Amino acid sequence: MKKEKLIVLFGAFFLMLFTGNLIQAQNADISSQKSFIKLSDNTIPASKKDSSNVSAFTIIYPKFSNDRVHISEYEEVNFIGKLYDIHLVRILLFNEKEIEWSKDGLFGEAVKLDPGDNNLTVKVVYSNGIENVSHFQIRYVSRSVSGQKETTVGLSQ
Repeated sequence: MKKEKLIVLFGAFFLMLFTGNLIQAQNADISSQKSFIKLSDNTIPASKKDSSNVSAFTIIYPKFSNDRVHISEYEEVNFIGKLYDIHLVRILLFNEKEIEWSKDGLFGEAVKLDPGDNNLTVKVVYSNGIENVSHFQIRYVSRSVSGQKETTVGLSQ
């Protein structure tokens, strides 16, 4: 990930946390105390949708249901996660696009949503060739029907 994108990503993340918009991690708590963030070490549950039963990462935002569906009223959502065993990871793909991660294993990608169901795939390829593929779905239900202005949730507010 380019240095500028990482700086913007982490800057926005911390700004959101310290302005009172505390986010809830998938099956995990995130809290802040002064100048650090504590992430509990819980992984997303493995499911039959995955090619492997080993969880290579956890999703920090957005919060998904047990069947890995998230319903959003926003046109764009930032997908944020954390890799485990990053020293063993060779490639990280988000919807078939290679993305980078921080030295702590954090990664993120802005997702522009189409109305209805949006399928997302995260694929982790390890140095030994083993692949871990996880599937998620974000269902976009437009707020414009109710006359409210659409905004972006996640890091890019």
